[in-house]
Amino acid sequence: MNDHALWNLIHETWAALGPHFMPLFEHLSAESGLDGQTWGLLFAALTFEPEATTAARLQVRGPYTDAGALAQLRKRGFVAGPDSAPRVTDAGRAFRDEVEADTDRYFFAPWGFLDDAERAEMADLLTRLRDGLRRTAP
Repeated sequence: MNDHALWNLIHETWAALGPHFMPLFEHLSAESGLDGQTWGLLFAALTFEPEATTAARLQVRGPYTDAGALAQLRKRGFVAGPDSAPRVTDAGRAFRDEVEADTDRYFFAPWGFLDDAERAEMADLLTRLRDGLRRTAP
């Protein structure tokens, strides 16, 4: 499977999954008070622990270097230190762990609402996606 075909399969799979999972993601985002970019920054910063998170390292993560997102995390007490090397605080780690637990718990909720045809479609798409990823892995 070439990269283009794999991308199309990922898109097709997400198009089928998205309507079932997006309400949960939106709920978690609203409940947490963090937008997607701010979540991305928190997760990117955690990626580098225990090393210092630097602007250069965050730049690898794309748009997650937004000063507004960093300010929002700082205001909530989730990061500390200078903007050039913010560190995730214990509160930031605990908050992320709490939301990860909610995500794990909520992950299974939509599956119960799928009918037999939708479950079969999901099984087919996810199996094809898994197989495609195995074939293209370096």
